[in-house]
Amino acid sequence: MSASFDSASSNLHFRGIHVENEADHRAINALLKSYTESVEQGDRERFESLLLHLDIAFSGLRTLSAYEDNAEAVDVRNYPAFRAAIFESGIAFRQQFFNQKIEQDGNLAQVSLDFITTDTSAGKRTGGWKVLQLLKIRGAWKIVSELYNAQSLEDAK
Repeated sequence: MSASFDSASSNLHFRGIHVENEADHRAINALLKSYTESVEQGDRERFESLLLHLDIAFSGLRTLSAYEDNAEAVDVRNYPAFRAAIFESGIAFRQQFFNQKIEQDGNLAQVSLDFITTDTSAGKRTGGWKVLQLLKIRGAWKIVSELYNAQSLEDAK
């Protein structure tokens, strides 16, 4: 395996080395399954065990839009707001992931996916796209960041 670089053309082409394996992809898929199951079961402890720590970058773009005029004030460490909405609100949710794309290079991975979250009592659905960055620490994959964009699917009807 080697990186390739074509400097002869005006279009630069670079193909890096990505070290991947099926066992890691299975482990990452298991992490994603634990993610959805813990949300659906309201299991905060299980969900938080998937995170590297509670102060990771974890934010929706809607939250960040309030900072458009003051980029220096942007703080993407908004997991406490997610925790309050999902695990402390008393609302039951159903979470579905679609179009999962895993990219990996050794102990670093990124997952991009589409999602639908349904408030099961009200039937309201929110959908969007998220990107999770993962690190393999002591043999276990952990979420080190999650950024997402979401919108009400009810508005799309």
